[in-house]
Amino acid sequence: MQNTSQWLEQAKEHLSTQTENKFISVDKNIEIEWLQGVILSPDLANFKKDVSEIAAQQISKNETNFLHSHPEAADSEFLLKPCAPLFKNGLENIDWNMVEKQIQKTVKLFYHADISSFGKAAIKPLMQDIYICVTAKNVRTKELLGFAMFSIAPTLPRGTVKIIHIDIKQKAQDGGLEKLLTSSIFKILPNTKRLFLGTRPTNKNVIENFNSWGFKETANPITDKTHTINQMYFTVLEYIANQCDTLQKAAKELS
Repeated sequence: MQNTSQWLEQAKEHLSTQTENKFISVDKNIEIEWLQGVILSPDLANFKKDVSEIAAQQISKNETNFLHSHPEAADSEFLLKPCAPLFKNGLENIDWNMVEKQIQKTVKLFYHADISSFGKAAIKPLMQDIYICVTAKNVRTKELLGFAMFSIAPTLPRGTVKIIHIDIKQKAQDGGLEKLLTSSIFKILPNTKRLFLGTRPTNKNVIENFNSWGFKETANPITDKTHTINQMYFTVLEYIANQCDTLQKAAKELS
């Protein structure tokens, strides 16, 4: 597809010229900070370690909920495979608290892992990707309240950014922080044209929230060919910037 690697280079150039990596929300309560990294960069590794606790808490809840509806996924999904032994005695005998704890443990291990140890075959498709990592903190206490990870790969169409994860602390989930973090990409990279993400079909609240901001479900997403999405277990949502300006308006509230 034309203008793919060109988009990656344009994004890199734009990000490298930015002199400001912190923004404040319109109510002066939230500090948004971002950094750029590549798959083996220390900055990305440190970011993942810093957000690992929030990631483990929120991902484990969502994945456990998903397994209630799709227990067979424990045999094939990366983060769920360590749970498979907990399913061997039948659904009626599953200790769901243990399932959630095992997923938490797996997520923490992954977020703290040395990516280089995964081997060249696993890392090679990711080597040219760039990652935009965003945190949201309480201005006064500096408490980490949530984070977002975005990525751009060489095979993505021009203007397209993938949302890898957005996770918010439980106590901060009703304050509009998820929308603020999602919109931050338009402050960081204003020439973004399209966002997409995959979320579990059981994440009803997430899907409802994203739909309210202008995301729409798509059965035929233009995703990164080197990072496919299993549409049997994920719902793909996309946001087209020239069809909706909800997030662009929210980004303008960051200063």
